[in-house]
Amino acid sequence: AGTLKLLDPRVVKRRPLDFLAFAVGHIEGAAYPTHAALREQLASWGFAVAEPAATAGSLAELHAYHDELEGRRDELPYEMDGAVAKVDENVLHLGRLPGAALRRVAALQLHEAGDLDLDAQVDAYLPALSTIQILVGFDDNAAPIFRTPNRRPTIRELMSHTSGFVYSMWNQDAQIAEDQGITGDFTTELEMINNAPLASEPGTRWEYGISTDWLGVIVEEVSGQSLARYFESNIFSKLQMADTFYEIPEDKLDRTAHILSRDSANLVLRFLSLFTPGDLVEIPFFSSPSAAPKFSSEHYSGGGNLYASLPDYATLLQALLAGGEINGARILQKKTVGQMFENQTADLSVGDAKSQNPVLTNDITMGFGAPAQFGLGLLLHPQGTPNGRSPGSGSWAGLFNTYFWIDPKQQRFGIFATQVLPFFDNASIQGLGAFERAVYGIEQSPLVAATRKAAD
Repeated sequence: AGTLKLLDPRVVKRRPLDFLAFAVGHIEGAAYPTHAALREQLASWGFAVAEPAATAGSLAELHAYHDELEGRRDELPYEMDGAVAKVDENVLHLGRLPGAALRRVAALQLHEAGDLDLDAQVDAYLPALSTIQILVGFDDNAAPIFRTPNRRPTIRELMSHTSGFVYSMWNQDAQIAEDQGITGDFTTELEMINNAPLASEPGTRWEYGISTDWLGVIVEEVSGQSLARYFESNIFSKLQMADTFYEIPEDKLDRTAHILSRDSANLVLRFLSLFTPGDLVEIPFFSSPSAAPKFSSEHYSGGGNLYASLPDYATLLQALLAGGEINGARILQKKTVGQMFENQTADLSVGDAKSQNPVLTNDITMGFGAPAQFGLGLLLHPQGTPNGRSPGSGSWAGLFNTYFWIDPKQQRFGIFATQVLPFFDNASIQGLGAFERAVYGIEQSPLVAATRKAAD
């Protein structure tokens, strides 16, 4: 029941969210001992709650209620798995991060075809990058100090985020350069990456950044197609991902979730929250998606701006879990998929970053308290995670708190998706942890378990 705290009626205000809650317990500190009480509270928050055939007030009644719904599975507007009901129709903005998995797949496809050398330096494909500089810092007059790197980063380093390219939201010098107008911000897309220097020598540090954006440009250069057309021909059509696109079709706009921001990030958001019932607010001209004709954009970002439904993204993850093939459609060879799970970062520190922009992101620790490495496009968990993922699992996430993982050892994958800023939102992380523990049958978080054990 605690997971329902993450829901907000405005996420789905264009299309009422119909669901049944298979839980009783506590939400926001209040007790809901029966489903009737829970439904009444949810309705008061603005949710359209489907009426059940019976009210479950005890565990035995809940099981009987669930059995009845099992018999009516074909009548329900959602899929049901055990005691979990999930809506699978809404199209979510994947954000700037999990869409990166598609760019890695595209690059590896070109590598398999012999068209892309992972160990070639980037200027072999983009000569303009032959003059790339490192931003060392700023002098006493706040003027930037640059120097020439020992070499240019390789394609492999773009894929493992050891290239030296960074995002300003997690790098202080890059944020200062952006504030001074030396570089563009993330809304300028192509301008942002064209003007961005390196932050370190290639191969010496892991730091998440615009490496994926540059990888997208290289995919376009090598393939001779825009990213949108390449993805459509080589990934989406093969996997029948009909709900994945850069431009939202007009007839799917009403299924596209709005982006919400926590009001604690700054004064403007706190002001906007005065006109909303909770602490999640919509930002004018940013939160609401808009439709556009297919293939009409001038630039397709390698780092974000893709939209997809969860079933579509699940199809991609299932294909990777199965070694690159699903339902007879192959997007990568099994050996190539295996390379995505091979450590590319040696003993470099991976997964942690300090926020420079609290509107967009909190501080992050993508290893979730466990050691982390990075492969060809996936953060790796060599020892697993406290919430259940096996050693050797891979994962990544999206800016709007969309998270996924792939667990080859147990043949499982998971997706936890919101449309909330800032990234690494505390409530979202708690929901992700609870979801992961439910998948692996872990009753409580390791931190809670350790605290209780110490108290005993």
